[in-house]
Amino acid sequence: MKNRKYTNYKLSVKPAKRPKYWVRCLFKQPNGKPNSHWEKLKHNGEDMFVDTSEKKVVNFEFTQFVANMQKGRLSSEYIKETKTFEERVFEIAHKGTERHYKATFDLIENNIDEGFRLKKINEVMNQDYLIDIQENFQKIVTLLEDGKTDKIIFPRRTLQPQTVANYFKHFKTACNKINKKKLTGFYPVNLEAIEYVKISQDLKVKLQEKRKFLSPNQVELVENMPSYQEITSNLRGSWVDTDKDYKEALLFIMHTGYRQKDISRLKWEHIKEVTDRDGKLITVVKLLTHKASKDSFVPIGENTLNILPEKRQGSDHIFKVAKTTALRCIEFKKYMGYVETYMKKKNPNFDVDCNITLHMGRHHFIQTGSAKNISNALLSKMVGCTEQNIAKTYKKITGDDILAVADIITDNSVKLVRKKDLI
Repeated sequence: MKNRKYTNYKLSVKPAKRPKYWVRCLFKQPNGKPNSHWEKLKHNGEDMFVDTSEKKVVNFEFTQFVANMQKGRLSSEYIKETKTFEERVFEIAHKGTERHYKATFDLIENNIDEGFRLKKINEVMNQDYLIDIQENFQKIVTLLEDGKTDKIIFPRRTLQPQTVANYFKHFKTACNKINKKKLTGFYPVNLEAIEYVKISQDLKVKLQEKRKFLSPNQVELVENMPSYQEITSNLRGSWVDTDKDYKEALLFIMHTGYRQKDISRLKWEHIKEVTDRDGKLITVVKLLTHKASKDSFVPIGENTLNILPEKRQGSDHIFKVAKTTALRCIEFKKYMGYVETYMKKKNPNFDVDCNITLHMGRHHFIQTGSAKNISNALLSKMVGCTEQNIAKTYKKITGDDILAVADIITDNSVKLVRKKDLI
């Protein structure tokens, strides 16, 4: 529409008790000559009209509408939307994020705006409305931190403050996606001016302390512990499914940094051989990871290839694990409980903490890569994560890291050069 030139505009009326006006335009032909055929102006494939008894386009006079059209400033204020905000979000949402948006909209509908799901796109994409949503999300987080959960209606279960803060991030992300589909200024919003919901500093510190990394003893345990098949084969009952690859999956995560969701999707076709700039043949895992838009690949060596289980007949997947994240966590926790019992029977003095999760393997890979002086930029490309998250979330700064730069810190030969010294 923005590439077509208009020669004239007019409002047409549809007779009714409450007349409906829509916009008709004369477009110039490709040869530059005016067209005598009036065309209805459309928006999202629908005739653009407004429901009003006066010759106004929403809040603006038709003459002002024409002036803005000539300047290429068509705004949502002139449009009668045909879809709700929720419908549009689920149209453009990435696969796997629908549940986050659903929980977010449930929280808004239960605590902020009962009619949220019925609101059209331009009703939500309004600066005052979005600011009100942000302020109410912040109030919910404050109530949760104060322990006043009885004043909040939860979608399914009691939520943590950081979860509610993340839900607002999902909401703002949806607004950004919708806004990017249109010309600048189409929706009267400034999303950069709307801050993210914040949690208290004390809670941030507690969350950082809870984040766990594999200790050297735990790494040794994982490498030497019996496999899931070996553990479960000794259990009584035919109900036990012994054909699972949880030990192999954890070791592979420790070597590649993939998420457990990616491990459950990994197929043999994703392991390929490529040549580097020197013509050397290298084995890599090339996979479109969860939350990423482009394929990431991680080089693997013989040690990693030896971890892989044997190829199963009738299945292209490498690892046999539970399909959902919840079931994987439950089964892996039971497996580690069996490992702890087994190791204590074998060695009464066994005292290694078996409270290990699959995601800790991802932390281990990034920590190991950092110790090998691999940059955050490369690590982020391999594991499908931003550099900021690598630095703040996954990377653990240890005493050895500080001692490694001791020579630089104590080197007095390097002096600060001021601008006036260079003149």
